[in-house]
Amino acid sequence: MLLRDIKRELSITGKATDDQLQSLIAGCSAAFARLCARDATNGFGAIEVVQTEYLNRDRERLWLEHWPVSAIASVVENGETLGVDAYEMESQRKLFRRTADGLGRTLWPAGKIVVTYSGGYDLPADCPPDLRDAALKTIKAAWFALKRDPAVKQESVPGVLDQAFWVGGMGGLNGLPEDVAATLANYRNISFG
Repeated sequence: MLLRDIKRELSITGKATDDQLQSLIAGCSAAFARLCARDATNGFGAIEVVQTEYLNRDRERLWLEHWPVSAIASVVENGETLGVDAYEMESQRKLFRRTADGLGRTLWPAGKIVVTYSGGYDLPADCPPDLRDAALKTIKAAWFALKRDPAVKQESVPGVLDQAFWVGGMGGLNGLPEDVAATLANYRNISFG
């Protein structure tokens, strides 16, 4: 998320609020990364990853955590480096083991599997639009929350104004609005055991 995008969305000009907005952007990015079980430092950004899996039983697929995966550098299965024909990627995050003849799939064996790969989005250019919109909504809500007393439950001026604010979480995933929580659900890394 770029500062200029937030400023445009909030109709802010000048630099007086830049530090405050940068802090909100950083906080939103960290919260999204934490909720989606992403790398804390890079969140959804493109990075080189070394993912180690210790399988206690045979498994049909490996879920690569920092997706979308753009390239696989190596796969090491129980100490043996596999050739590129020994595995295949599906949906830019699921890694399957190929049979020895290359004609089908087989199970990943129990043991240690180390996958080195490039994954994530080239931010901000390749940020998915729904993720970008969720971030904008979250940062806007945080910005407007700075301008009011968070403890106010209700305000009434008969015939003029009647307001009530949320106190605590807003009902979605970890207190996020429902629409933002629904968007983030599509990007969460879930452990399948």
